[in-house]
Amino acid sequence: MSTLLMTGAPAVAPTALTQDGHLGLGEAIVFGVVALVTVACGIGVLTAKRAVTAAINMIGIMISLAVLYIVNESPFMGITQVVVYTGAVMTLVLFVVMLVGVGGDEPVSTGSAVTTWIVGVFGLGLVVALVGAVA
Repeated sequence: MSTLLMTGAPAVAPTALTQDGHLGLGEAIVFGVVALVTVACGIGVLTAKRAVTAAINMIGIMISLAVLYIVNESPFMGITQVVVYTGAVMTLVLFVVMLVGVGGDEPVSTGSAVTTWIVGVFGLGLVVALVGAVA
C-alpha cells in the first residue's frame, strides 16, 4: 500500500504559499477581511429581529465562504457555493419567509445620523484596506 502512495512525484504546494510554506501578505489580508465580514454577518444572524435580515446576513456568510474557496484555489467549490447554496437555498428560504408573511407590519426607519457616520467610516476603512491590499 505504501508503494502506491510513494510515486516519486514532487509534492506540489499551492501557489498562495511562499517558498518557505507561509502565506503571503495578500492572502493574509484577504483572509482577515473575509473573516471580519463573516463574523459580523454571523453576529447579525444571531441578533436579527427580522427573519429577512437574518437570511441576508446568512447570504453574506455563504459568499464569504465562497471567497475563501476561490482564494484557496478551489474555484469550482466557490462557484458551487454561490450557485447552489446562496442562489437556490437562500432564495427558497426568503421566498418561504415572504410567503408566510413573518413581520408584515415592520416599520421602515432611515436610522440615525450617528449610525450613518459610523457605517461611512467603516466603509471608508474597508476601501482603504482593499486598495492597500491590491496595490
